[in-house]
Amino acid sequence: MAEINWGQIYCSSYWGDESNKNSIPAEQFSQCPPASGPYVFLTKPQLQTGVDLWISDRASALSTYGQINTWNVTAITNMFNLFRDKTTFNDNISNWDVSNVTTFNSMFRGATSFNQNISGWNTSSLNEMQFMFFESTSFNQNLSSWNVSSVVSMRETFKDSGLSTINYSAKLIGWASRSVVSNVELGAGTIKYSASALSSRNTLTSTPNDWQVTDGGQA
Repeated sequence: MAEINWGQIYCSSYWGDESNKNSIPAEQFSQCPPASGPYVFLTKPQLQTGVDLWISDRASALSTYGQINTWNVTAITNMFNLFRDKTTFNDNISNWDVSNVTTFNSMFRGATSFNQNISGWNTSSLNEMQFMFFESTSFNQNLSSWNVSSVVSMRETFKDSGLSTINYSAKLIGWASRSVVSNVELGAGTIKYSASALSSRNTLTSTPNDWQVTDGGQA
């Protein structure tokens, strides 16, 4: 008598919530289709492969991973260089859960088309964002709501970006109202700040914060 394939039988009633997983022999459970829902990325190399495919072959990326804004990146802690020099990228990724990311260094460096609203990202774990938007010439968003309380370096973060005086000033005002790490280097190139942001900039650059801020001065 042929061996009964319980995996095949139970797959027809498997709804992706593992409710009947214990009824299926372990060696056969793998035959069930994956649970429906966002694609889960577990490692930075895996995510980088997905991003690279999204840029080079959108159709294949959609088939493999689904829409980029639905990707589950909760497990990722490092997004270094993720979109670096991806000059055509300008897709919505506002739904990404980046609450565990500690490093955004050079994430959008040279991504000259990117200008999406990512102000709602949870950056509570963020430590480093050096060169994050360096030469991201289209980027002009208000990130004043970001939690930068644990960030230790913003070296050249906004240099040669498309950041306006209004949005740069908003960042200074928003971040100066928070508790921040001292001696942070913030690089904004030649971007100017408004008169309304002067006191906030002074708060950041004075004791006990002592930030080293490089920008274009007051507009």
